[in-house]
Amino acid sequence: MYRDGPGVGRRGRRHRGGRTCHGVPPDEILAYADRIDASVIVVGEHGEHAEHFGGVGRAVADRADREVVVVSAAENEA
Repeated sequence: MYRDGPGVGRRGRRHRGGRTCHGVPPDEILAYADRIDASVIVVGEHGEHAEHFGGVGRAVADRADREVVVVSAAENEA
């Protein structure tokens, strides 16, 4: 499941922290989401194209068994 989510953090979702992993990015993201029992996976928008996110985000969204939200950087932060 995929949906655009600008401002998701302002709607009450809690940031759970971060982690640095080594390996194949989609595999590591999905494994980490499983380990922490994440209810949603948030990926950043990438580039100026219709799909809004690149290969990693697409692979995560295609394989995830939970919601994937794509967020974009604020215009002044880009």
